[in-house]
Amino acid sequence: MRHIFHLFLLLLLSLSACKGGRTSSEKPILTVSIEPLRWVVSHIAGEDYEVTTLMPQGASPETYEPTPRQMINLSQSEILFSVGTMGFEQTRLRQMAASSPELHLVELREGITPIAEDGHHHGAVAESIDPHLWMSTQNLCLMARQVARTLSTHQPARRAYYEERLNMTIAELEKLDKQLRSTLLHAPSRTFLIYHPALGYMARQYGLVQLAVEHDGKEPSAASFQQLVNTCRSEEIKVAFVSKEHSGQAARRIAGEVGARIVEINPLAYDITQQMRLIAKSLTQE
Repeated sequence: MRHIFHLFLLLLLSLSACKGGRTSSEKPILTVSIEPLRWVVSHIAGEDYEVTTLMPQGASPETYEPTPRQMINLSQSEILFSVGTMGFEQTRLRQMAASSPELHLVELREGITPIAEDGHHHGAVAESIDPHLWMSTQNLCLMARQVARTLSTHQPARRAYYEERLNMTIAELEKLDKQLRSTLLHAPSRTFLIYHPALGYMARQYGLVQLAVEHDGKEPSAASFQQLVNTCRSEEIKVAFVSKEHSGQAARRIAGEVGARIVEINPLAYDITQQMRLIAKSLTQE
């Protein structure tokens, strides 16, 4: 399999020389690894670029592998933006960038303090951290600033345009931050149950506590299950979040035992700000 992958990398190298074949009416392409980054990059790039996403909706970061066709299409991209925390980003994307000098890989994690988390790596090979860096308005602001700097360096003549769009994006995220803080003032509990621990950065920003059911892709043991039930009762947890890419059966069973509501969320959605609003609103409902 590795031999085949390297053959495709050689094909990418040969195709990258064809980037100049784009017609003047076509927009240059930026690629992002996951949908939430498309929200960030599109907000800064505006009308200058077409922004495409590598990992399709419904795919899992733990198991995703770029297809040969996607790797070929990626050769037409001017910049590839990733988080840099998930397995396919740390292996395939870094290998592709190293083998194709015209592909500029930018990992949007500059200035973000990661949350160390044993047994949570989304297939990552070098780190055990919560990889969901984008699940925080503060982190989204840092990502947006890094995108603006990157595009300004890539197109210096458009620097003022990217700075203007950055200011609008920061204002939008700061407004959202105030809305979330106001909403969460009415939360009856600061602790919530979640099947897959995807909300660590949002929890850190707003003083919340996520109680995760699954760790490293494994269901809880009988003893751990009962401990979770007991904690949910003592903390009077009212809501259990389940991500769309997971069945979350254990979380659903726990919620049934303690009378908590199940709320489906999608941390890998394009409009991640809408997901944050959904999460905050769900935590305030009895």
